[in-house]
Amino acid sequence: MKAVVATRFGASDVLEYCEVDKPEPKSGELLVRVKATAVGFGDTLIRIGAYRGGPDSHSYSLPAVLGFQASGIVEGVGNGVSNNWLGRRVVANAAHTNAEYLVCSEGSAVEMPDSVDFDVATLIPNFYLTAYHLLHTAVTARAGQTAVVWAAAGGVGTALVQLAKHVGLKVIAMAGSAEKCAFARAQGADHVIEYGHEQVSQRVLDLTGGAGVDLVFNPVAGDTINDDVRMLVPHGKAVIYGLIQGLPKPDAVQTLLFEVMAKSLSISMFSLWTVMEHEPERIRQSLRELLKLLEAGKIAPQIYAKLPLSDLAKGHDLLESRKVMGNVVIEP
Repeated sequence: MKAVVATRFGASDVLEYCEVDKPEPKSGELLVRVKATAVGFGDTLIRIGAYRGGPDSHSYSLPAVLGFQASGIVEGVGNGVSNNWLGRRVVANAAHTNAEYLVCSEGSAVEMPDSVDFDVATLIPNFYLTAYHLLHTAVTARAGQTAVVWAAAGGVGTALVQLAKHVGLKVIAMAGSAEKCAFARAQGADHVIEYGHEQVSQRVLDLTGGAGVDLVFNPVAGDTINDDVRMLVPHGKAVIYGLIQGLPKPDAVQTLLFEVMAKSLSISMFSLWTVMEHEPERIRQSLRELLKLLEAGKIAPQIYAKLPLSDLAKGHDLLESRKVMGNVVIEP
């Protein structure tokens, strides 16, 4: 079968479109012919080696096939798996998906509605799944709360805006350009802020009448966590689910902790991997719920570009250009 292999750590030219052995499903596994997969910013970070030395969930040994979500058709089953799976259209929250075929555990796949296209469905695992658990696992979001969503035009950010509005939150979206701000507003954001051009925390306080926000969802971190602390209400919660800019400067941490204590804030880290590892049935449950929302038109994944598997490297380049609004879908 054809796949794209990250041959070593480096720029997108380390991604090689090549022939590899077709996987065989082991006990409890499905063999899925991939109809659509996607590129996430996390794939680019793994490719450059940003997670080397980190947890097993992110610290890949290369060469390896990347990718964390797919939709497709079940073409084989391992021992202990019912033949009733054969021919079913499924979404899979799985690894090594940038290929023509993948194997995944039976528990990581969910049948998708016939009315939903593969290119849209593939964005539910990972992107929408992460957003769902940010709202319902990392915190317990409630109608009437106000939330800041950083990187609101990205894959998870887009999902967060849409799902937060479905829950009944007021959303203040952060984005890096005027075009991305307009995109975030089109997803349902109540207010948008172009960071880099506005004083973020002060703008949020102005929009909330000086009160601040209940929740912050931040994949950027670095110095942005200082803004999070300033714009949260007392007892507010910030969830860090990525470190695109790295950790806060060490000399700023003490001051930051004093401010956190003074307002009794909660700052937590979140990885979808934790739910996958310790509460796998919740993954299937939430995938089913998200697919129902998709079928009902309550959420609308946004596709910025569709590329053939052979052009996967171009998808990485697009994401790293920071021009993408929504998602880059890959079709084998």
